[in-house]
Amino acid sequence: MATGYSIYAELRDIRAALKDLYAGAQSATINSPSGSHSYTKLDMDKLTQRELVLLGRISRANIRKRTAPDFS
Repeated sequence: MATGYSIYAELRDIRAALKDLYAGAQSATINSPSGSHSYTKLDMDKLTQRELVLLGRISRANIRKRTAPDFS
């Protein structure tokens, strides 16, 4: 497992690919430690869904943890 490729890097790459596809490119390629993946305009739904999943992970990771017990 590669440790240098974070959720933030994947989100950045997905957003760049979506930007290219919306701008009129025929395809966009995302390079990651697991390999290179090419997406076309037909795959924009997949990229958007993956973006939502990553945003959810980031959101859950940034929740403040409870520091004192709640005895209610």
